[in-house]
Amino acid sequence: MTKRISCDLHDYFEIVCMRQSNIRITIKDKITYQGKAVDLKTHRGVEWLEVQLTDGEIKRINIAEVITLSACDNNPASHNFDIKL
Repeated sequence: MTKRISCDLHDYFEIVCMRQSNIRITIKDKITYQGKAVDLKTHRGVEWLEVQLTDGEIKRINIAEVITLSACDNNPASHNFDIKL
């Protein structure tokens, strides 16, 4: 069975995509990615966050694997936040 995250936490992923926010994300393997949140997509019961990395590559990240999500360097500053999942 696919691991799910709470609706409250899911809202943060929707917000960064809606705003096309600059984000930094760390997954369970302790790998950190930085770029712009592009979209949320579901494929075969797994929800993926698409991030355009700083080098232009589009990376698909399983949101169930995310341990931290930071919206950073966005304008206005009130759109920046850090959460631990």
